[in-house]
Amino acid sequence: MLHFEPGIFLSLEQQKKSWVDLKCDSIYMEDIFIPDSLGLPIANPHYFENKKEVSFIYERVRDSFEGLQLNSNGFRCPEFKIDTSTTKSFFFVGDSFTFGFDAIPLNQSFVDLFQLQHPEYLVYNAGVPGIDLLGCKIVIENYIQKVHPDYLVLCVYVNDWVNYDKKNKPNDYNYMFPTSCGLLLNDYERKSGDSVEVYLNFRSAYANIQNKFSVKYMNDGAIKFLLSHSVLASLLYAYCKALPKMIVKDVTVYKKENKTSAIYRDIYKMCNKNNTKLITLLIPSRKNLKKEHNIPLFSEMLGDSVTMYWPYGIAANHYGKFPHVHFNNEGHKFYAEFLAKLTDSLILKCSEPPMSNPH
Repeated sequence: MLHFEPGIFLSLEQQKKSWVDLKCDSIYMEDIFIPDSLGLPIANPHYFENKKEVSFIYERVRDSFEGLQLNSNGFRCPEFKIDTSTTKSFFFVGDSFTFGFDAIPLNQSFVDLFQLQHPEYLVYNAGVPGIDLLGCKIVIENYIQKVHPDYLVLCVYVNDWVNYDKKNKPNDYNYMFPTSCGLLLNDYERKSGDSVEVYLNFRSAYANIQNKFSVKYMNDGAIKFLLSHSVLASLLYAYCKALPKMIVKDVTVYKKENKTSAIYRDIYKMCNKNNTKLITLLIPSRKNLKKEHNIPLFSEMLGDSVTMYWPYGIAANHYGKFPHVHFNNEGHKFYAEFLAKLTDSLILKCSEPPMSNPH
C-alpha cells in the first residue's frame, strides 16, 4: 500500500508557465530511481543516457549523475564488506539529503566531503531518496551485517515520520514518485487530522491530489489567462478554488499514530547487537531552522531519551532555492564540517560533543 497524504504536487506544465489538468492515463513513472529487491528506490546509472530533457526537479543533478558509480547493491559507495583492519568504518543511512541531492557535482555531498576530510576512515553512503525511518530500518537490517561498521550515522530529516502501522511490502514501499506530471510526495510535515489515507497505487494517489488541487487550463479571460501562466499564482488559485473532492477508489484509511519511535528503538537494538555505535544527526527543514522548534519535534518523533546532534549555525543560505529543498554546495560543506567536528569529539575524545541536545 502506498502512503499519500495530500501534499505537494508540482506539475510538469510549470515549465511552460501554465497549469494544465492532465489526465491520469497520461502518467508514466520516470526511471531515475528503480526499485531493488527490497523495494527501495536505488539510483539508475543509465537514466541520463541519450536523454536531452529531464523533469525540472532533477535538472540540477543531470551532470552529477553522469558516470554515477554504484556498488553491486545499488548504493553510492564501495562494495559492502567486513573490514578486518583497524580502520574506523562509518555507515551512513538517510534519505535524499544523505544520498547527496543538489550537491553539484554529486561528490560534493556532505558524506563525500566527510570522506575527503578523513581519508583514514572507510565510509559507506547508504542514503536512499524518498525513504522514511522505516526505509532506514530496512536498509540497516539487510546490510549492517555485511559491513559490521564501527559507527552507524543515522541522518534524520523532519519528514521521516511513520504515522501509521505501515507494512513492509517490497513492491509497494516507495512513496515518492517522479512521474510525467511531476513529483508526488507524502505530507511534508505532520498535518492536522487523526487518520492517514493510503492508496493502492500511484494513479489513485495522483487522482486524489488532482481532484483537490488541479485547475483546468484557463484561457477564457485575461485575468485567468495570466493566472494560468504564473506558477505561484496558479498554485494559489488551485488551493483557493480547489475542485470538489471526488470519491477515489483503492484507498484505505488508517488511524494516525506515531510508529517512528518504535522503529528507532529497533534500529538501536540492531546496532547494539552488531556492536555498532549509533550516531543520530538531525537535518531541519529550511522552513524553520530554530533549534527550539525542532528539538521537541524530533524528540516526539524518536523519543525523549534519544541523544541527537543538532547542527548549530545552520542557515537558510545552506539550502537551495525552491523547488529544491536540499542543501546546496555551501550547505553540504557546512554539514560535513559539523560532522567532522562531532566525530572527532566522539572518537578522539578531544572535547565534549559540542552539538548534542541536552537529553
